[in-house]
This record gives sequence, structure tokens and C-alpha cells, in this order.
Amino acid sequence: MGSGISKQRRGVLHVSHNGKVQRFVFDRKATSRDIQEQLAIAVGLTRLSNVILRSRGDLVAITPTMPNNKPQEPYTVEQMGYNVSANDIIASTVKEIGKQFRQAFMVEETKREVYNRVASIENRVEKDG
Repeated sequence: MGSGISKQRRGVLHVSHNGKVQRFVFDRKATSRDIQEQLAIAVGLTRLSNVILRSRGDLVAITPTMPNNKPQEPYTVEQMGYNVSANDIIASTVKEIGKQFRQAFMVEETKREVYNRVASIENRVEKDG
């Protein structure tokens, strides 16, 4: 017999999305955002989707401490747009990558120009020498 501690670490929800009921297991030590991302993926949405849970029309807060529900009364998962902060992070990352590429190409172009100038100076020295 165990102490039951391992069972307390897991939460079990029954969720419905597009008429399909699924069993969703999550870690009670996860953050609310992690649970929201896992829920979105579980029902076939992108992980950046903001999702909400409803129980008989009422909102259910997505937290690690939310109560388990019964399969006969599944929570309904609804998409409410996308996580703006995640989109901002992706946009800034893409922008930074673009900046790094531009800098890398500029370095290569500068190397090429310096090499060509040194070669032309060497040619002049050989002619004058």
C-alpha cells in the first residue's frame, strides 16, 4: 500500500472539444500556462492558442489546483485567440535572426573588399618595385 502521494501529483480532467470527449492528465506542479498549452495540443489546437474551460456555461480557471471532473460532465475547451506574448517572442526572435544574418553577410562582404584592396596594393608594389 502506498501513501497516495503519487496520485495527488496528477490531475485528471475530462474535456470536450468539437464533440469529442478526451481524458486529460496533467502534473499538479505545472504552471497554469503549461497546462493551457498542453490542453490546446491535446484537443488539436496550436500550443500558442489561448484556451478556456467551461462547465455548464461557467468559466473554469485553468490552474494546477483545479478539481478533477467526471467523464459524464466534461469541461468544454474553447479557443480564445492566441497568446500575444508568445507571438511577440517569436517575432523578436525572427527579427534577431535576420539581424544576425545581415551582420554575417556584411562581415563576409567586408572581408572580400579588404582582400581585393590588399591584392591591388600588392600589384602596385610589384609594378613599382
